[in-house]
Amino acid sequence: MESNEKYNPVPGNLEKLEQSVMATEEGRRAYAEAQEEFAIIDAMFEAVEKSGLSQEELARRMGTTQSSVSRMLRGRRSPSWKTATRLFRATGCSVKRIVLEKTAEQ
Repeated sequence: MESNEKYNPVPGNLEKLEQSVMATEEGRRAYAEAQEEFAIIDAMFEAVEKSGLSQEELARRMGTTQSSVSRMLRGRRSPSWKTATRLFRATGCSVKRIVLEKTAEQ
């Protein structure tokens, strides 16, 4: 990078970036996989919000610590499928229903 160029980690034209990603089979597959993951993460946030549980109570029901739940809900920790399942069960949500609903919205 030349000294007069400013570093910009985010492309200026996100639409153009999306078009270039979607132009290849690999890009389309990765995009679809990411959308499914984001849908499940959205469902996790909705489940926590609807449950009205505190982080402490959610952690107790999940068998983990409040700080671990906090990191997960702040996006500092990407949850595994096992963790997501424990969260859904702790909030009283049906994992099967959540997955079917969220993947159907795709």
